[in-house]
Amino acid sequence: MAPTTNTNPASLDYVRVFLRASQRYLAEVLGEVPKRGQPVFQVDASLALQEINISIGVTGDLRGLVNFGMDKPTLLAIASTMMMENCTELDELSISAVMELSNIISGNARTGLSELGKFSDITPPTYFAGKAVVGSWHRMRAMSVPMILSKGTVFVTVGIRPRHD
Repeated sequence: MAPTTNTNPASLDYVRVFLRASQRYLAEVLGEVPKRGQPVFQVDASLALQEINISIGVTGDLRGLVNFGMDKPTLLAIASTMMMENCTELDELSISAVMELSNIISGNARTGLSELGKFSDITPPTYFAGKAVVGSWHRMRAMSVPMILSKGTVFVTVGIRPRHD
């Protein structure tokens, strides 16, 4: 018998936890509540990501990946606000600032997952960039939701499922 593949979108409860945490901390750090855009579901083996991506793994009772994607001007605008100085280049400090914001959002989402009865942990953030970046979530479909800000759009892409699916 062939192994079963979960072709349903990421559990909406898990996605909602990350979206709430994203809205809360983007608003807190940037002083602006982001609007949610139209979700996009992974329908093929992979999903197009953004020019700049910060990914955080989810482990424990759940497994998967959360990706925070944006373009370069958005990263620089967010880093500038966080650092209270004008960031004009992708450098260690500007990237580190946005990686830390992603880490804060994901750490807060762990609390929301715990409230759903799921123990989870997160991996350190990983930064990667490129013009034609795609992501693949093994045996699950990811869901990407744009968080629209005046500074640009942050795409929160969630692909998480219970560990034993």
